[in-house]
Amino acid sequence: LEEQPECREEKRGCLHVWKSELVEVEEDVYLRHSSSLTHVP
Repeated sequence: LEEQPECREEKRGCLHVWKSELVEVEEDVYLRHSSSLTHVP
């Protein structure tokens, strides 16, 4: 039972890193897409 909290923390940490990387990728794709559109808002 003592290992459960640690595993939970590890999973949450990994999930946090995964989410951060996903956001970075989405932002990169969005910036690339918007820069290639060259349209005036």
